[in-house]
Amino acid sequence: MPAEPDAGFTLLEVIVVVVILGLALGMVASNGPMRSPRLAQAAAARDIRQSLQDAAARAIAQDRTTVFRLDPASGVWREGARTGTVPAGTHIIFRGVAGFAAREGSLGTVMFTPDGSASGGRITLAGPAGVRVIAIDWLTGRIKIDAPDPGR
Repeated sequence: MPAEPDAGFTLLEVIVVVVILGLALGMVASNGPMRSPRLAQAAAARDIRQSLQDAAARAIAQDRTTVFRLDPASGVWREGARTGTVPAGTHIIFRGVAGFAAREGSLGTVMFTPDGSASGGRITLAGPAGVRVIAIDWLTGRIKIDAPDPGR
C-alpha cells in the first residue's frame, strides 16, 4: 500500500499567516477607531435630550423645580449629577424663551416645574457635521430634536 501524503499545514505556513494577520491588524489599529462627526453630533443631541427629559421627569416625580444648565462657551451641560460635553468643533447656541430667567451669567438654563411645564428654549448644535436643534416647549415641556434640511 502506498503511503498517503501528510495533510495539514507546516509550522512555517502557520507562522507566515499569523505574521500577515498581525501586520494587517497593526495597520488598522494605528489609524485609530473610525469616527463619524455626524454620528457624534447626533449622539450628543440625544444625550442632551435625555438629560432634559430626566430633569422634567424628576420635577414631576419629586414635586419640585429642576434645572438643566448649559455652558455654550465650553460645551459642557449639567443636569443633577449627570454631566456631558459636546464633540470638539461643535458650537452651541442657546436661546431661552423671553420672559423667563433663562440665563445665569454665561450659562443657559432650562427649568422644569412639577406641573410638567418648562421655561422652554432652543439649543442649537452646529458644526462640520451639520446642525441639530433641540426644542423645549414651554407649555408642555415636550423635547424634540430637529435636523434642519441643509437645502433650506
